[in-house]
Amino acid sequence: MPTIVTLSILTISLNVVLSAKILGLFPPPVNSHRNLYVPLVQELVQRGHDVTVISPYAETPDSKNGSLRSIVLTGFVEWMRGNLVPRYHKVQFPILDGMKNMRTFEQTDTNVFQKLQTSIAFLEKMTEMTLEHKEVQKLIHSKETFDVVIITEVLNHALKALAPHFKAPLVSFSTVGACSLSNLLVGNPSPPSYVPDIFSDYSSQMTFLERLTNSLTHLYTQVCFNWYVYPKHNKLMTKYIPGEYDFDRVIHNISIVLLNSHPSINQPVPLVPNMIEIGGFHIKPPKQLPQDLQEYLDNAPNGVIYFSMGSNLKSAELPMEKRDAFLKTFAKLKQKVIWKWEEDVLPGKPDNVKLGKWLPQSSILAHPNIRLFITHGGLLSTTETVYHGVPVLAIPIFGDQKQNAQIAVNLGFGLSLSFEDVNEEALTRTIVELLNNPKYKEIAKARSKYFHDRVRKPMETAIYWIEYVIRHRGAAHLRVAGIDLPWYQYILLDIVAVLVLGILLTCCIVAFVLILILLTNHNGDCAKILGVFTAPGRSHYLLGSTLMKALADKGHDVTVISSFGEKEPPKTKGTYRDIVTTEVLDNMKEMMKGQKRNMFDQADANPFITTVFMGYMMSKAMGAALRDEKVQKLIHSDEKFDVVLVEQFMNNAEKALATHFGAPLVVVSALGANVWSNALVGNPAPLSYIPLVTTDYSFPMTFCQRVLNSLLYVVTEVFFNLFVHPVENEVIKKYIPNGPDLSDVLYNASIVLMNSHPSIHQPVPYVPNMIEVGGFHVTPPKKLPEDLQEFLDGAKDGVIYFSMGSNLKSADFPPEKRDAILRTFSKLKEKVLWKWEEDVLPGQPDNVKLSKWLPQQSILAHPNVKLFITHGGLLSTTETVYHGVPILAITVFGDQKLNARSAMNNGFGLMLPYNEVTEDRFTQSIQEILNNPKYRNNAKQRSESFHDRQVSPMDTAIYWIEYVIRHRGAPHLRVAALDLPWYKYYLLDVVSFLVLVSVATGYITYYLFRAVCRKICNKRKSKKVKQN
Repeated sequence: MPTIVTLSILTISLNVVLSAKILGLFPPPVNSHRNLYVPLVQELVQRGHDVTVISPYAETPDSKNGSLRSIVLTGFVEWMRGNLVPRYHKVQFPILDGMKNMRTFEQTDTNVFQKLQTSIAFLEKMTEMTLEHKEVQKLIHSKETFDVVIITEVLNHALKALAPHFKAPLVSFSTVGACSLSNLLVGNPSPPSYVPDIFSDYSSQMTFLERLTNSLTHLYTQVCFNWYVYPKHNKLMTKYIPGEYDFDRVIHNISIVLLNSHPSINQPVPLVPNMIEIGGFHIKPPKQLPQDLQEYLDNAPNGVIYFSMGSNLKSAELPMEKRDAFLKTFAKLKQKVIWKWEEDVLPGKPDNVKLGKWLPQSSILAHPNIRLFITHGGLLSTTETVYHGVPVLAIPIFGDQKQNAQIAVNLGFGLSLSFEDVNEEALTRTIVELLNNPKYKEIAKARSKYFHDRVRKPMETAIYWIEYVIRHRGAAHLRVAGIDLPWYQYILLDIVAVLVLGILLTCCIVAFVLILILLTNHNGDCAKILGVFTAPGRSHYLLGSTLMKALADKGHDVTVISSFGEKEPPKTKGTYRDIVTTEVLDNMKEMMKGQKRNMFDQADANPFITTVFMGYMMSKAMGAALRDEKVQKLIHSDEKFDVVLVEQFMNNAEKALATHFGAPLVVVSALGANVWSNALVGNPAPLSYIPLVTTDYSFPMTFCQRVLNSLLYVVTEVFFNLFVHPVENEVIKKYIPNGPDLSDVLYNASIVLMNSHPSIHQPVPYVPNMIEVGGFHVTPPKKLPEDLQEFLDGAKDGVIYFSMGSNLKSADFPPEKRDAILRTFSKLKEKVLWKWEEDVLPGQPDNVKLSKWLPQQSILAHPNVKLFITHGGLLSTTETVYHGVPILAITVFGDQKLNARSAMNNGFGLMLPYNEVTEDRFTQSIQEILNNPKYRNNAKQRSESFHDRQVSPMDTAIYWIEYVIRHRGAPHLRVAALDLPWYKYYLLDVVSFLVLVSVATGYITYYLFRAVCRKICNKRKSKKVKQN
């Protein structure tokens, strides 16, 4: 028992960061920003950390577990109010003078470009004031160090240099969701075709003109940042922070970005792994209301309307005509009104209106009698209203308020009324609609359920990831490769340029040939769950069966269609029914009949041919699975399911079973994000740095590799759309009664569960409904058979474990390869444990032990295992990372080369392609790994990263499957990209329009210039004639 307790304590301690020194910079003198960072800081102190805060406000700790030191930016609040403006303000920042003299309610008519210019000027000045502050300079020139630096992300790039200055990783804290301010810094894709700019009021369903404006804004932002903002902040960094720092590395050296967003409130968009959503983390359970407010709310039989314009806008500053419109409207209502009014008196106040200079907003919204929240549409207010499930009437003024209001309208839990349109008639009509139509309340409550349904509370998530960055010294493994690419390579402009030149050259040649021809001759609770895992590979089945058994053990009733099945029914809390289809494997044997090639002959296969072959093979396998007698019996039964799980392996026809059984679809990808799964959910995958799964490329790719990667993608898309998809559509129509069209099935996935994790795979962007559960199949090691236990325990020099997986068989090695391996093993002092599928191995050395089957996970867990020689399959790679064992990958086909290349790049293994296996190469590779400690150290480090998760991968997978059931398919996670035609997604219509405008402008300019020149020439000629 003491041993178990000790082990438990050690396990828990792995995920705990003892007292850390944390620096937080939160310069904006704005209450809404303060309302966000204060709860985070207080929670860090509560967890025992020593926190230093630089902000315009004096902060005191709520807990004595840690410490809180406050460095106050004196004068900031007054500067914000316009009472203390530096003497050089008018000279350097004239745009701010207009802002200073403008009342907040007069900022509604500024356009996107004006908003951006104003923000840049204002925040640049604020950054300089922060850096030149005497207390900040005192800290900078001290010898203090910190374990992590947290900075509010508000165009304050010069401040980010404080992280390398204090030798600490950087955490960016975004008070909004993913936007241009943060996306550029971590390489997060943000397609302007459906992701609106934060300064706009567009929704995801943009018109052509809106997409044009959004694209131009995106381009303007990029140019503005690179050519104006970054150089300015580079000068500030150099001026105020001692030392030499590369500005580009400083601003792109962010470990994680904490986002104040969540799909229940914000539009779902792609996020790279180091962007973490913690929306609503600042909200605490409601407190006891003051007695007068409690009585006022309790005694409101017709309900109460709560009205507040936030902390920056003041109702008392409303223009007279707008204020009177509110008063006249409220006077006609039978509901009571609580109004945040900042002065002592409100002339003409109706009897049903109660005023308060300050109001406990969250506690008021929690009261059951609140019927409506009239708000400015700020993100904090929007978050709190969704938290409590209250409909909103948004009257947006500036910033992100219009976009938040538009989201409320699109999602159906509120209405928006522009400030210019506020009058008695419009107010009355809108309020009455919200009060009398029950749909707004129902949708608000539904959104509230989405908000609360999370694996962990948002505050716990925020603290976990901050401590994660500390534990993993910056967590560099979460950084996407796209950050390190030049912009023109990221968007493949160099490849496009070469292709355009190639097309033009081809056109010229064709034109020349045609001219020659012419001259010569004149294109949730106990649920019924169906799992479909019919791929003819045992490793694929292992993933599916492990997941389905875990679901059954949670009490669900599970049905599994597969090509293998369980030897004995698993003992689970729910039911587990096997439907084994023999058709798929029989079909495979029939296809391979007469072929003398074994699996090792595929080592030199061309990726283009492999793609075509796999597409053909799987289309045949699909039809075989669906026509199976037992499967047809299920299809023609009256059974219903709550969710259908289908493995993603070129088997789109099987996804139609979800539609047939009237259930949401969960796709299970045996790989990470790839060309097939990305398309299902609209996930962006820039070809400039993300290689296709059938290649062995890694980042950074050479120009030729990026060309081939792009061409392979095009070939794959063309082949599947023109050849595979029609076959799949025929299979659906043939074997499923009233089968839907493939086009209606293909993009209907609620979520995609991916067998990947940043500790193993290259970090890439994911849309919200792509969930990483890599390693969910790995279980704790079991007791080994006695002979294996003795063999491993008695290996004083260690053991090499050798297995080529479940599909490749070592017994199929050609004699020359087998003999090279045997000669190498005979020279080693280490023992070798080899998965060999036959009874005898000719020439077997004394240090080699054979077995037809081996408990791989339990063997890798043994401390004497020094090296794993593998084929590089994803399951084997995952298991070796789980146990921290270095690998030598002998790659043959599929994703093995990509996995092996990743192991090489991450330093925990080497790759030896099958065709290059010789005695010398094999011996050299083994000795390098055994004798160089870096491979073992890197493997252990990757293992730590693998295990450091908030929730285990299996629990994550089950949570999201039940989430889909609870939320009837979770359509709120679906990105708008899926509803866009491809030419709109890639903005080809916008580009075409701009090209046409440019060509027309150039054409007109040319002819005007020519006409002017002719006129001048004619005048000169006529003048000459007259003189003559």
